[in-house]
Amino acid sequence: MPACLTDFDAIFLDMDGTLYHGDKPLPGVVDLLQTLAAIHLPYACLTNAAWKTPEQIHGRLANMGVHLDPNYLYTAGMAMIDRVMRQWDSPHVCSLAGQAVEQMLDDKVVRVTDRQTHCDAVLLASHMHADKVPLNLALGEVAVHHLRQGAELLVSCKDRVYPIEEGYTFGSGSLAAMFIYAGLVPEERVHYMGKPDAMFMEELCRKLQVDPTRCLMVGDNLESDIQGGLNVGMTTALVLSGVTQQETLKASVIKPHFVFEDINALFKIMG
Repeated sequence: MPACLTDFDAIFLDMDGTLYHGDKPLPGVVDLLQTLAAIHLPYACLTNAAWKTPEQIHGRLANMGVHLDPNYLYTAGMAMIDRVMRQWDSPHVCSLAGQAVEQMLDDKVVRVTDRQTHCDAVLLASHMHADKVPLNLALGEVAVHHLRQGAELLVSCKDRVYPIEEGYTFGSGSLAAMFIYAGLVPEERVHYMGKPDAMFMEELCRKLQVDPTRCLMVGDNLESDIQGGLNVGMTTALVLSGVTQQETLKASVIKPHFVFEDINALFKIMG
């Protein structure tokens, strides 16, 4: 089994809980990223959060002293847009995915805001807390109409909740459950774009032109990061610097290939 970073064709890194907590980078992160850049080993930093553009995430990391090329970032929102542009020649989209996705869509699609216009896909992501706006229920009703007419539903991820300072807000998975129920959407028309779904990882590997089985996935979440990597045959490394602790790991059926206390420990052993 590979024991060095250079044994892999690409390294995939989760962000929150793996690279940083709040506004502080975790130990070893800067050294790891600098080393990957120095040896020209392809890597990408991944997040299920669809409410920030790569440029916004880049700015947040820069404020922490972590300087990362926006081209090395991949979000569930980006995966959603990649899927839309690949599947339809002239996509007609009803978007409830927030300001960041709207910015990234630019003039790439026809935006559907009424019941009369044909709609290929409804885009959905939890963004209300970040955008400081309520869910647009009027547009949501339009989306339900089109879902009942056969539109595809693209959801940023399956997360039940999203952590915020006050506790939790609705995750994209919870919102999706409402639209699936109201829109009578069969399973084959529902597409989750974030981790752990294989589509997210496969889309990124396609962009980097690498074989998933030659890649290392590093993250703190067994259900999204580790399972996401395992789903496409990646080698996986769990760091115990975020949501997963030893007790959770022991009780879980999801087993990573490697376990480290944090990125610093991973870097010392595999760097």
